[in-house]
Amino acid sequence: MTNPTDRIEIGTEATLEQQVTFEKTIASLREDLPPVFSTPAMIMLMENTAARAIQSLLPDGYISVGTLVSVQHLAPTPVGSIVSSTAKVTAIDDVIITFEVTVTDSTELVGSGTHQRAVIDVDRFMKRVRRKQNSQVSF
Repeated sequence: MTNPTDRIEIGTEATLEQQVTFEKTIASLREDLPPVFSTPAMIMLMENTAARAIQSLLPDGYISVGTLVSVQHLAPTPVGSIVSSTAKVTAIDDVIITFEVTVTDSTELVGSGTHQRAVIDVDRFMKRVRRKQNSQVSF
């Protein structure tokens, strides 16, 4: 097989939108914090957007998994707001794909940074997971 990233090009991008619900706020984890879009929820949206950008370009049996996230959360976003995430391929190094990621709401840039994903063979990956499961010691 050729490299599973052969069909991916610099500039490939995707955009996803979602509404900020209470479950996506930091207040859902700690009630003493404000009900604003949480950094973990922002990162999950960025990762999902990057995965979406390249998934249809991968061969059958391959997916991408996140390996690096370096982002800044720049502005608060309240419950009910719509956030829009964009991920754009900026580099391809063998099976490592680098993305520029951003999240905006209706008024400003909410977050930005870099995200990397590795393209993997699902069967091979799951064999590794099963070996690890079988070698774990229970307490």
